[in-house]
Amino acid sequence: MVWKVHTKEAYFSRFNKSEPVIQLRAANKVDFAMFQGVSRERPLVTGQSISGMTVEIDPDHPELLTVAWVSLPARVAAFPLFMGQRRTPTPLVNGDAYALGKRTANYADAEWETQKSRWAALEATMHEEKEKLVKDVKESIDAGNPLDADVERLESWSRTQATKRIERVKNTK
Repeated sequence: MVWKVHTKEAYFSRFNKSEPVIQLRAANKVDFAMFQGVSRERPLVTGQSISGMTVEIDPDHPELLTVAWVSLPARVAAFPLFMGQRRTPTPLVNGDAYALGKRTANYADAEWETQKSRWAALEATMHEEKEKLVKDVKESIDAGNPLDADVERLESWSRTQATKRIERVKNTK
């Protein structure tokens, strides 16, 4: 895997003058929360957008600790998946995540702004927990512990987040 920190202005092939893109360009620093927030805004995502993904590449262990935050559909809270996982949480594979998310992701709904705030809060909590887990796994790797145990920790955490997210969506609306 090859990665590079991009320090120049970001390029968007579509919607170059839209408010979300202008917000990203005007920011001194774009963090996870800001990027996720604007990724739910029109016109970057539409009512027909099936999925979305934000990727955080870990510079020390990209093959293990890179995280793909997958939203199904694109407008709802994301599921975190580590590159080093060997299994995918069931709701992502069997269609439950998409089916449940679709019923709570309607831009025309009067509750949409409230929903966006709920998703942002849920992702913020997951992201904070992810940061702690990554720190712990890096310490484990540095200590020479067996990698399989760390992979299991990543998979277990990802399953737990998927369960929390599914339950949150079930209890919405």
